[in-house]
Amino acid sequence: MVTQTLRLAVIPSLRLETAKDTLTSPARYRLSGVDTQPATYWLPNARLALVQWASEQVTLRANLGRYGRLPSLTERYGNTGLLLGTPNLVPESGTNADVGANWTRQGERLRLSLDGALFAVWARNLIHFLMAGPYWRPENVGLARILGAETSATVDWRRRFRFFGQTTFTDAATRKTSAEVMASSFLFGHACAPTHGRSCATFPWRVAGAGGCTPTWT
Repeated sequence: MVTQTLRLAVIPSLRLETAKDTLTSPARYRLSGVDTQPATYWLPNARLALVQWASEQVTLRANLGRYGRLPSLTERYGNTGLLLGTPNLVPESGTNADVGANWTRQGERLRLSLDGALFAVWARNLIHFLMAGPYWRPENVGLARILGAETSATVDWRRRFRFFGQTTFTDAATRKTSAEVMASSFLFGHACAPTHGRSCATFPWRVAGAGGCTPTWT
């Protein structure tokens, strides 16, 4: 449902995800007792989005909602390579929010678009990969928060040349729950500033190129 008044769109949504699994632990994960157990999950996700057309060139937007994500088969059981599975993973859930703006200028030959956004995620049982010797293994993180900003620019010239550039900054930390303490630490691989660009030209043939870099710190 979309309600639009005075160039403002209000978009609510509600989604319910349900899953029923039978979890089987491979021999190398078995500790003792039963190797197979049933698991049923219910993930209600509600979201509210706002879009404001401030002018012919400027659009403002905001989103707030809940999300949920089931573990994948690869996360549960690995890929028989360097990725080990964790059969007892539970679904990841949390709240995310973002605000952003877009400015677009359309000329006779040139179209320029600039976009920027701030976002935040507060997650419970975040599925995060950790190194286990030479291997990687996913685990559930108790509580985590991820903050970030993203900017992008697009240039179109006479529908024959297009350039797109984007950069994203994220900062993530986790708090592992305990009855006595809440210990904070950084999430390896979630604090980074990837930058990439892509361009293409049509003459009538098409030529495309892409490049980027992703510095990461902990």
